[in-house]
Amino acid sequence: PSSSYNDAETRKVAFDILNACAKACEQGSGYLALSSRIGSIINSTSPSLRHRWGQDNIGLDEGVVGGSNSKYTGLKNQGCTCYMNSVLQQLFMMPELRKSISNATLPASLRSACTSSRAKGSDLIDKEITLQWENGTYYDAQVLSFNKVTKTHIIRYNPVRISDNSNNVNELVLAASCTDLADEFTLSEGRPGKETGIFEVIESSNMKEEGKETGDANGNLKETEDENVYRRLLEEVQRTFVHLDEGSRGRVFDPKSLVEASGCLKLEFDIWQQNDASEFAMKLLDKIEVPLKKWSPNQFKFLEHTFRLKQTKQKLCKECGLKTNREENLMNIDCQIRGKSDIHEALSTMCEVEYMEGDNKVFCDSCKKNCDTVLRTAISALPDMLILSLKRFDLDYNTFETVKLNSRCEFDQTLNMKRYTLEGVEAMEKANDSADTSDSTLDPLSALPDEDYEYRLAGVLVHHGVAQGGHYYSFIRDRTEVSCDANEWFRFDDEDVTPFDPSNIETECFGGKVKKETKWPNGQVNSVETEQLANALMLFYEKVKPTKLSEGSPKDEEMEEGSDSKLDKLEMVTGTSEFKADVSRSNTLHQSHSFLFDKEFQGFMKQMLNLVVSDLSSDGDENMTTSTPAQWQLAILDVCISFYFDVLLHHIEKSALDGWSNLLYQAFYMSTEASVNFITELANRTNYVGANWLQTYATDCPDRHSREAAMALIAAAVSTALVSEQELHLLSSWTQNWAKEVDAWEKSSSHVQNPLPARLEHDNNQKPSNLGTIVSFLCTLLEFSPRTWRYLPEVCSLLRNLGSIPSSTGGDFMRNALLAAQIPARLICTILREKSHPVLRAALPGSS
Repeated sequence: PSSSYNDAETRKVAFDILNACAKACEQGSGYLALSSRIGSIINSTSPSLRHRWGQDNIGLDEGVVGGSNSKYTGLKNQGCTCYMNSVLQQLFMMPELRKSISNATLPASLRSACTSSRAKGSDLIDKEITLQWENGTYYDAQVLSFNKVTKTHIIRYNPVRISDNSNNVNELVLAASCTDLADEFTLSEGRPGKETGIFEVIESSNMKEEGKETGDANGNLKETEDENVYRRLLEEVQRTFVHLDEGSRGRVFDPKSLVEASGCLKLEFDIWQQNDASEFAMKLLDKIEVPLKKWSPNQFKFLEHTFRLKQTKQKLCKECGLKTNREENLMNIDCQIRGKSDIHEALSTMCEVEYMEGDNKVFCDSCKKNCDTVLRTAISALPDMLILSLKRFDLDYNTFETVKLNSRCEFDQTLNMKRYTLEGVEAMEKANDSADTSDSTLDPLSALPDEDYEYRLAGVLVHHGVAQGGHYYSFIRDRTEVSCDANEWFRFDDEDVTPFDPSNIETECFGGKVKKETKWPNGQVNSVETEQLANALMLFYEKVKPTKLSEGSPKDEEMEEGSDSKLDKLEMVTGTSEFKADVSRSNTLHQSHSFLFDKEFQGFMKQMLNLVVSDLSSDGDENMTTSTPAQWQLAILDVCISFYFDVLLHHIEKSALDGWSNLLYQAFYMSTEASVNFITELANRTNYVGANWLQTYATDCPDRHSREAAMALIAAAVSTALVSEQELHLLSSWTQNWAKEVDAWEKSSSHVQNPLPARLEHDNNQKPSNLGTIVSFLCTLLEFSPRTWRYLPEVCSLLRNLGSIPSSTGGDFMRNALLAAQIPARLICTILREKSHPVLRAALPGSS
């Protein structure tokens, strides 16, 4: 319910009402219901947060980034990719184009394996895969299993030999004997700072033979390397459009995979650096035509019809009158704006007539000699979407450096292209050559209907800055059916999408110089003229009367018929159906994140925890260790602990962490049962991978404050759980079993070749010791300490606190357990590594 309100005070009142209603229920049934519901939300959301740290408030209030009231979704900037975002938003806001590209089909067997719908859980079990890391290196791993609840894969990286002369600590390095520590995450997403989400299945010889047979049965689906990368580029464009179209309001989509796929465009600079937005737009449209033409011919024809214009270069012999036309297909018109005051002057330059006379005569095919010739250029076919690229980046011939032209260049909300077309040029020529001067005032272009040449401004892409750097963003008119007549405009600036007043286009986009006045205390006014660094770089004009898609030439029909005969035999999948499940999942997670990170909800959770601690304090004696909590109190403690580990420690804001930690400390000290419950849950989670709190905060969490808080809370719970007679008995039996196993290992003749086990393999207890299970997993963590050495201080801090528990509260039992598990020896190996004693290195190869 929290996500339904966008006012903090309203949400606070709603939570207060919930709390009052729960308190009024008999025997805590209200709090039991609340705990169950909140727990299910945390359990369903926590997998998406496990590898994400420093999370900020998603925001439910108006004006908060990520929670704005705009009906459109923003795009995350990867650092210098605003040039890409501004173009993608312009293309996305063309409704028909968006629909056409999203519905383009590709063979299901060729769709990238890294998309979630392709990465089938059960299909990848026991497969070898290679995963790309953010440093560009690929590492091989084996898929162990698939978690059907969280939709994540559990993998184990293959051992990598350690190079003696390598100092690169960023690479994943595993000891040869350490092959049982697994990782759990969504393969198609990867983990921040680690995997990129790109992976491929390593095919065995049997799989290759099966693949050949399948390829022959389905028709030839072989692709060249270029076709493969262009297809993947189209897939990522589809993914981006579907997320932008179907995403919940306030979401920000991360197009990182599209940025990586755009490497095939071979832009002037690296894709992660700033590039020319016009260059990116043209190359993107050009490359996605390749897979569209092969697999989705109807969408290819639509894309071509939308953007393709034909420019005709005409050669006219003045002696015989022979006209020779040479057509060229273009996606945009480059407009030279140096010295031009408006867009019409720039377009007129393109259509200037050139006379070739004297020594510059041109050979005529009809006259068979060099003749005086007229050369002219005009547009012979107009597109539905006309893109004008203003050439603001130019070469300074004095310094031979690229400079930006910030001069003023005006453009109107409407544009008539009649005079720049071949029909218009010929009509004006005919009027000039006519001997009849009686109608000299008549416009020679009036015979051509305006509606066929009229365009309306649909978008402006702006660059703010200089040639060497700056920022791109877009102003776009909303052309949805609801808003097309309202002239509603938006400013798309990466993550931020805000309304824009089109009356400000002149001041925001024309460029030129602006006068700034400074008034001094003595009354004098100083005026300074400065260049306006923000100005239009690309203009998008939409045809008022779009032309109907023609039936196509015979050549096109042959291509389409030939393609259809092959495509009919294949399973074809559209981008919308491929990525819709991803979008639905992302929308659900966005709403859950908004709920869990909401300040008012966190206050509500803390209010319930305060209530439990207060009740336990009033029920307990002066030692605060004999309180027996009710079932509803234990339920609240359980959900608060889950919230603490799965949500709060992932939050970037740490100001409330101390207050939460102190309340949980008090609950443990006042209730042994609460401590035992937590220790039991912690021990049970060591059987999992992603849900294992010990493994998460000892090997994955990069935030030092979160690691310290987690380990301190675990140590406090262990200390108070030792008061339980049952836990002491189980731990004592576990310690004896460990001592027997170590003694048997020492007496074994093969102990030199076999390392000391990290876990107790033969536990004779009918009920396992929760504290012993935790110590066993700490042994496992020390075996992998060379891989996770950055997080070792907090693990050592936990071991120190466990070893420092007073004897009066069961400390001797814990110290005996640590000694039986050979924790001191493991720590020595962890610190000395290869300098450890040979006996220790043989017994503990992982930590040494």
